Amino acid sequence: MARLGAQAHVAMSHSDRQASEVDGELAAALAGLDGDQRDVLLLVAWGELSYEEIAEAMAIPVGTVRSRLSRARAHLRARLDVRRAVLPPAPNPESEEIR
Repeated sequence: MARLGAQAHVAMSHSDRQASEVDGELAAALAGLDGDQRDVLLLVAWGELSYEEIAEAMAIPVGTVRSRLSRARAHLRARLDVRRAVLPPAPNPESEEIR
């Protein structure tokens, strides 16, 4: 970074801001979920539990786990797709030519 100087600092700051915006949008989308849907989603994503394990932990049928997860995913997709429609996609560093 020392060799690149201010340009690297600006690029890092921009990247940090983008990550912060995405984190904020994700947090807002998660907060907009019904509590039961959020619980199931987080148990799958972070807890890495199976549907059966979640059903047992929450004392609900597996079908209920599946429907809550489906609704949660649809909600997040709808909330987060708005951002993709407004902003251009981030560049893929692997597809860019190294200079």
